[in-house]
Amino acid sequence: MNLFVTKQGGLPSIPDTGFSADPSLAELTKYINDDRTVPFMDQLWPNPKVQQTMLSGIQQLFSGRSTPDKVLEAMDTDYKAGT
Repeated sequence: MNLFVTKQGGLPSIPDTGFSADPSLAELTKYINDDRTVPFMDQLWPNPKVQQTMLSGIQQLFSGRSTPDKVLEAMDTDYKAGT
């Protein structure tokens, strides 16, 4: 983890790895150490179709071809389908 974040210039995603963060990242470090971060929402979704439906649905919303309720219904259908 430490090698990765050193090369990346970021922060470890778990606390107490012994990594010395750049002082400019101190505020972000507080959030990680206080367990105030979460994974991207789609990392816990049961299949990739849910995200694709969401992204397509957002485009349809902007173009006026769908509604929030329709997009959420389609996402729910894909979510309930599981893996």
